[in-house]
Amino acid sequence: MEERLLKTRIWVVCFENPYEIGIHSKQLLCKAKSLMIEDDIKVSAICIGDYVADDLRSLSEYGADEIIYSNETCVDYKQIASILMEMFKNESQKPRLIIFPATEWGKCIAADLAVRVDAGLTAECIDIETRKERNEYKFIFTRAAINSTVLAQIQCINTQVCMCTCKENVFNVSNKYPKNNIPVRGCESKILSDSIQLNILKTEHIFIEEKNLALENAKLVFGIGRGVRDREGLNLIEQVAKKYNAAIAGTRAIIEEGFIEKRWQVGQSGISISPEIYVAIGISGATQHIVGIKNAKIIIAINTDERAPIFSYANYCIIEDFKNIFKELI
Repeated sequence: MEERLLKTRIWVVCFENPYEIGIHSKQLLCKAKSLMIEDDIKVSAICIGDYVADDLRSLSEYGADEIIYSNETCVDYKQIASILMEMFKNESQKPRLIIFPATEWGKCIAADLAVRVDAGLTAECIDIETRKERNEYKFIFTRAAINSTVLAQIQCINTQVCMCTCKENVFNVSNKYPKNNIPVRGCESKILSDSIQLNILKTEHIFIEEKNLALENAKLVFGIGRGVRDREGLNLIEQVAKKYNAAIAGTRAIIEEGFIEKRWQVGQSGISISPEIYVAIGISGATQHIVGIKNAKIIIAINTDERAPIFSYANYCIIEDFKNIFKELI
């Protein structure tokens, strides 16, 4: 038996949006590679679109051991799922795990393919763990559950293939792997671009909200929760944030009260961030919010309630009214 057949295979579908292989896919590749035990996992980057082979090989720096690609022009998520199904059928050794980015495209493709190959699918994951039993991998997926109040661990049973979608920024891109001349294998697809007939009924310009890079790239973030009870407190935080070049984020509760815009929401129903320092101001520490800040290097929590759950996650805990502290920082 060839050596490659001894390795458990993981597919990472690098398809965030049409013609885009971005940081989200690279985060997933790094995570897939980190699941390796004793060099017995092989990570395949699955790419669909018209890409240059050398550009695809650069994915080796993020953990890809090989590239499988189709240069089809895709107009529909079902078409992409069909291409992935052909790739799947043509492989002598099937992947045990297939990871998708939790974008709108990624979620639709994952759901369609899961039905076709009879696979278990866990959505909106924030972590993946492995357990090795009798030379076989078991994958455990973590995601928020029960209205984002708890973190549930899920294991797919009675299936040979596990699938998951993972949120952006829940995994770090770190410790790049050496750039290797990895194999790039093209997949001949029988699905033609014109196989789907489109009838255009209406055209209009729509606004697509761009990523909040000001928050995602910030080194210092002030997170505000329900404990910031009034506009006076918010104005105080804004003054200090401006002085120290900090971004301001919020929990779902503070967003729903209209204190700040939705695009600044951090958590399971918002975005995930990984700043150098995160200052949690008046935040109780619900699981839904913790999911979005778990990659922060340092968490400083300020709360008047000494029993606030946020203190269990924080590196530094301050039991005090935040106003007393921030007035000294202006």
